Amino acid sequence: VDSSSSSSSSSSESESPISSPTDRILMRLVLIDVPEESLEHMQHGIIAYVKRNSSRLQEICNAILPTDDEIQTAFEEQADPGAEDLLQESMVWLQWLMFDGDPDEMLQRLELMNVGQRAVCGFVWSHNDIAYHCRTCESDPTCAICVPCFGNGNHKDHDYSVMYTGGGCCDCGDETAWKRSGFCSKHKGAEQIQPLQEDVAKTVGPVLDYLFRHWKNSLLLAESNHQNGPILEDNAAEPETVADVLTSAVVGMLLEFCKCSESLLSFVSGRLCYEVDLLDVLVRAERFLSLDVVPKLHELFLKLIGDPFFKYEFAKYYPTVVNEALKESADAIIRKHPLVSSFSVQIFTVPTLTPRLVKEMDLLTMLFECLSKIFSSCSGQDHQLQVSKWENLDETTQRVVEDIRFVMSLSTIPKYITCERRDIYTSWMKLLAFVQGMTPQKREISIHIEEENENMHMPFALGHSIANIHALLLSGAFSTDDESDSTIKKQDIDEHDSLRQSKVGRLSQENSVSSVTSRGTSSDHEIKAVEGNADGVSVLTSISWLIFECLRAIDYWLKSSNTLGLPTLNLPTSRTSNTSGSNFFRLKRKPSKFRK
Repeated sequence: VDSSSSSSSSSSESESPISSPTDRILMRLVLIDVPEESLEHMQHGIIAYVKRNSSRLQEICNAILPTDDEIQTAFEEQADPGAEDLLQESMVWLQWLMFDGDPDEMLQRLELMNVGQRAVCGFVWSHNDIAYHCRTCESDPTCAICVPCFGNGNHKDHDYSVMYTGGGCCDCGDETAWKRSGFCSKHKGAEQIQPLQEDVAKTVGPVLDYLFRHWKNSLLLAESNHQNGPILEDNAAEPETVADVLTSAVVGMLLEFCKCSESLLSFVSGRLCYEVDLLDVLVRAERFLSLDVVPKLHELFLKLIGDPFFKYEFAKYYPTVVNEALKESADAIIRKHPLVSSFSVQIFTVPTLTPRLVKEMDLLTMLFECLSKIFSSCSGQDHQLQVSKWENLDETTQRVVEDIRFVMSLSTIPKYITCERRDIYTSWMKLLAFVQGMTPQKREISIHIEEENENMHMPFALGHSIANIHALLLSGAFSTDDESDSTIKKQDIDEHDSLRQSKVGRLSQENSVSSVTSRGTSSDHEIKAVEGNADGVSVLTSISWLIFECLRAIDYWLKSSNTLGLPTLNLPTSRTSNTSGSNFFRLKRKPSKFRK
């Protein structure tokens, strides 16, 4: 009986599943022939084994992570340990490999090295947290700092106010958003960030690269499954479930890294951007990840976006998100996937970053095309915007219009458009054609209107937003700055932004719209005056050119080119002589017919 009982007990133990996450990791390492003497010493043994067999690092990392089937089974059966527990333990083992020892000790060491030397605050706000505006210190009204940073700074006699936040992060220490004189005593600017120690970077880098590659592949598979439907066998793991749990674990680990050390934060952001296609799929991930995971991912973005390199790389992929949101043709996509509305203010208000995006990525053209798609899809046979069609895209429209305003608010952008990209003026006028005469308000005197139009305010709100952009566009053409300013030469911008380059500009020696070799000669970029023979008035060529374009647009809108008898418009350039200017003054008498 005793023998039978012992045999039964032994059989039961051999058949029972391995429940501990650590035991599961050890079993997977045994399956790839890691010696038992190494496994007896747990993480220390694995570190020593990898040092002797560096070529097996990727294989070891792969064995430490649970398989997709293990994650799926644990998730479906709500087992103990759960899928989150399995991945959490795997992250701990990977961190042992990263830091060549106890990760808690290394993170504490890195944190102590950063005490009193934090460069940028970056505190992430929740909804309705209290923050401070300071009009004396902020670069624009979108900037704010947290309560501790305000208390630790000198804002005596400043024009400040208290606000409730809807999200975002503290700008203290960010010279692209806040004056250095307004920094608190704990944050001294991004130039204070020191590189990660070489010995630490040497061990962290390879493991982090593998983990990011594994994470990217999981996200890409989940995205494909979400878009095209399941392509795997019925008993295979669900890619979206696996990506969800993996993302939660990886993001949680990276957020801890960000809290401990800015040097580690900067290193992580660089490796993340270095992994091809990872950032690309991350900005689209809110479409197929769960609502619980997406806020954590956005919190990571807010942490990493304070790093100059990450901010530029993230912005490169941002237009993709805008276009995908517009494909849905409904405002629901903006509310469901808040990445666009949450991050445009973080991207498009940076004075050393946005000009690069305008020049190198043609950012304004991209935004104009987004707006054009909206207007085209909501216009009638007369090519005018119809509010009845457009009402479902009002929020999306206002989002894009506001982003255009952010970009145009930087003083160098209107000048750049005037000097090098006058085609943007033409594109803008084409957009104005959609809203010219839309939804005219007519007085009804014969019949009673039973129901008021609930959307009557929308065209007025859009008109107001467009007028703000129009004024910014005109500021470039009507600028009276001297030649050294209006030609936007590289050395001028470098001098003007010398303090701000430490944040974003240090990524490249050419950090403004003017710093890349221009398309024409320097004379093409000068804003010259045209002397009018008729009245002896001096007018900038940019203004005369813009007036011609406006006349052409008005002529098109009124569909009366034959009756008006306007001559063919030979648009003046900086190479035309003063004779062309006097042609304009002869022409200026023609538009008087508009007043009749």
